[in-house]
Formats: sequence, C-alpha cells, structure tokens
Amino acid sequence: PGFVPELDVRALVTHARRNGLRILGPGSMGLASPRPSTAIQAALVDVLLPAGNVAISMQSGTLAASLLRLAHRLQLGVSWFVSLGDKLDVSANDLLQFWEDDEATRVICLYTESVGNGRKFSRIARRVAARRPIVLVRTGAAQVGAGNTAMYRQSGVIEVPTVTALLDTARVLTFCPTMPGDRVAVVGNSRSPRVLAEATLRAGGLEPAACPVELGWRSTADDYRQALTAALADPGVDAVLVVYAPPTEHFLRAPHEAVDAAARGGDKPVVAVMLGTGDGPLVPGSPVPSFAFPEQAAAALGRVGFYSRWLRQEAAEAADADSADDTTVDTDAAETMLARIPDGPVDPARAGELLATYGITATPTRRVRAAEAVAAADLIGYPVAVKAVRRGVGRSAEAGIALDLTDADDVAAAVATMA
Repeated sequence: PGFVPELDVRALVTHARRNGLRILGPGSMGLASPRPSTAIQAALVDVLLPAGNVAISMQSGTLAASLLRLAHRLQLGVSWFVSLGDKLDVSANDLLQFWEDDEATRVICLYTESVGNGRKFSRIARRVAARRPIVLVRTGAAQVGAGNTAMYRQSGVIEVPTVTALLDTARVLTFCPTMPGDRVAVVGNSRSPRVLAEATLRAGGLEPAACPVELGWRSTADDYRQALTAALADPGVDAVLVVYAPPTEHFLRAPHEAVDAAARGGDKPVVAVMLGTGDGPLVPGSPVPSFAFPEQAAAALGRVGFYSRWLRQEAAEAADADSADDTTVDTDAAETMLARIPDGPVDPARAGELLATYGITATPTRRVRAAEAVAAADLIGYPVAVKAVRRGVGRSAEAGIALDLTDADDVAAAVATMA
C-alpha cells in the first residue's frame, strides 16, 4: 500500500476476520451501490450511474474510472460496483456468492487479472450462472492457457475479449437474458448492413432466419413496428436484430419510438442498430440496447446464444438426472438388518448392505485377515486400498494405509510393510 508502506496488511486482514470484518484490497478503489436501499458511495472515484441490475467487479483500480465513464455514456444502470484490487481477502468467488442471492442483480460483470482457485471458481460460477449470467473479461495471468477457456465455457461463464464487449453484452442480457433457440431475424431497410449483421451472427454460432415482413428504404416507423411485431410473434424466430439506415440526415431517429414500443410487447431478445447514432439505450429509459454498427450487436447476441444453449443443456442434464433417480428406500429391510447387527464395530460389507437399503452405493469393502488380503483384492477388482485395523499417524503403508494398489504384488508388499 503506497500510503502506509509500513502497514502489515496480512496482519490487518487476520485481525479483521477474527472480528467479523472483511477487507477489500489492497489497491482497491472501493465500492458503491446507487440503489436507494443501500446508497453506498465508498469509492475513490465518483460512481454517478443510475440504479440498475448490473453488478460490476474490477480487479484493476486504474481501469475502474474509465469503465465507469463508459458505463455512464451508455446509461447502464448498476446494482453494485466493487474494485477488488490485490484480493488479499475478498475475492471474485466471494462476490459471486454474494450476488447469487442478490435479487437486485440480474447480470454479473467481472474483470480479472488472475484466476486464483480455479476449481472453486468453476464450482461457484456454474451454480451462480444457472440463476443469472456471468460476463467475464480476463487479462494478464488469467489469460494464459486454453484450460481456463474450457473451464469458463463448462461453467456457463460468458467470456468476452474487451471491456467494451463486457458492457455491450451486459446491456443485452439486462433486457432479455435468454433465447429459446439460435434463429435470429434481421429486420432492416438496407441490404449491406443486413448482410454484415448476418455474417457476424453466423460467426457467433447463430442462424439468420427469414424476416416475415420485408422493409425498404422508404419504410416508415409504422412499417418497422409491424415488421418487428410479426418477427417477435413468429415461432421460427428466437431473437431480432433491427437495423435502420436513415435515407437522409433528417430521418436519423425516425423509427426509434416505434421499435421500442414493439420490443416491449415481446418476450424475445431485441437489439437495435441505428446507423448514424451512438451506443446506448434506443430511447431514454428504453430496455432495448442500441449500437452504432451491426458487428457489435450481432456479437453480443452470439454471446447470449451461447449462454442460452448452456442453460438448456444444464436443464436437460438435470432432467435426465431426475428421471434416472428411481431410488426407493426400503425401511423394512433396514430395520430388520439393524436388529440383526450386534453391538460393537460393524463389518464394512454389512454396513454397505445397510446403506444400499437407502439407495446409497458404497465402495466394495472386505474385512479379512492379512493372509487373505490378496484374495479379497482379486475379488473386488483393482485398484484397491488396504487399511490396517490399527493404524498409526500419517498416510503411508508404515502408518497402516496404502492407496492406489494396482495388482496382487502391490497388495502383498503393502501388507508386509504394515505387518
């Protein structure tokens, strides 16, 4: 910490945690929440964003101010802003678990420079992503290795290449986070932007769908309303990308209100590309995100498509697991077995039979004399573990525990060592 170089931060964290307090940083820009229910402004930068549903975590303090300025220009509403800094105590895993149950948060955005405990992150992220999307941009050490990319994808985390893409994706997810399929209709009045949008959609794993109503350069705001309404009602369309190319400078914002009204009446993702205008909401207060160029909008929809497919796969796997779970509990058999078990230590094989009456499969176990260990291992099947009844301290054959024994010779040698 630059302000107090003699401060022992680790000792401070230890003392704080003993007293029920958590520490952000060091190197943190603080935290803020503009929601009326919290109204926290404990950051070294002004967080002048409207209250919304996006939680943002930044590891880099120097980038935080720039990200907040960009979010302000996009009129992106946030539920929380947290700068983690060097993560000596509070980490991204902690924030994920906090935001998992935060009903004001609909989308989680993470910027990270280090992975930390990857296994723990994957486990937590997969659980949280089943409830609300996680969008992540990584750099530095976190960017190294294809294994991290695979971990994120399997956990349902939406990885993006830049901070701009982070906010663009969050803008789309706050409006409508999922797509029932991969078919996207491009509603537009100009051929070239439509072709560019469809190419980017294909690159993002989506399938351009036929638009029920064709538009041309003479199309009016009412024509756009009818075309978008028809596309949203079409069962063959899962999302809509609206493109408007103004025929002259005087018609820059001609269909904006009509598109916003039609999109609010649907239940599918809608993104708008209004050529000649900037990024932000389609109109002030609109949930429809607007983009300056087709590539940004199509790429953001591609990421929504990935998340939607992941959710459908997770739901299908959960349904398969539920249908496969036809376990029945045989309490009568359990009571009979318990009545026959004498007092004292229970034989492992008998314990396994008892657990089976409750649908619990135990690892095959045999309790035998040392001379019979090899025969018992052959019966169970390799690899096996051998444990002595009386054991010493430690995890070695000398202490009475031998693991990962792959054949009869291994078992014989382990028993000899124990003896």
